[in-house]
Amino acid sequence: MEKLKNAHYTDDIKWPTSLISIEELSEKTGVTTPRLQEMVDCHYIPHWKLDGGTPMFQIAETKKWIAANMLTRVEGKNLPISLKVCVEPPKASVIDAPVSIREIENLRTLPHYNMTPAIYFLVEEDEVVYIGQSTNPASRVAAHGSTKIFDRVFLLPVPRSALNGVEGALIRLLQPKLNGGEGHKCGLQAPGDKENDKDFLNTFVGGSDGRASSLEI
Repeated sequence: MEKLKNAHYTDDIKWPTSLISIEELSEKTGVTTPRLQEMVDCHYIPHWKLDGGTPMFQIAETKKWIAANMLTRVEGKNLPISLKVCVEPPKASVIDAPVSIREIENLRTLPHYNMTPAIYFLVEEDEVVYIGQSTNPASRVAAHGSTKIFDRVFLLPVPRSALNGVEGALIRLLQPKLNGGEGHKCGLQAPGDKENDKDFLNTFVGGSDGRASSLEI
């Protein structure tokens, strides 16, 4: 009588070496133990069993199978904006610098721009699309990179105590679309009428020579 063969077995078997457990395989490949067990139960993933016992794996052949059947690659894409320091840091003074690094060419002193409270403007092409505030604007702007589309950023340094007022007045003035546009009801603490808004903003956005700002409300 012809010998019956199980499709999952073969006559040409050599004793495997360097077998590892399903827990070890999970640690080495990043595939969870329940997922590996599922592949074992369906007889998909290559594995070894001694007398029907627990599954064991040869790491090289198993990684090859996982790469061919479970691994995918995402090409990715460029970030919508590249945040760079807009102001050139001042050259370090050789007097202030430690002796060991004084001779390094182009050594710069890191300014504290990132810690300056500011109103920030997200701009797309020639339109202000969002106005926000932060005591650490660089970090806050970076967080917007995955949710908003913009190609430039401008900062208006403002004292911490005035952030709410300046932000609210500017939103009412410019009505950025990502702040809600014309339908936006600003609940921030800020002067409530146009004349007060104008006087308030001139304190922070007026010209360096003391002239009133050209912003019209």
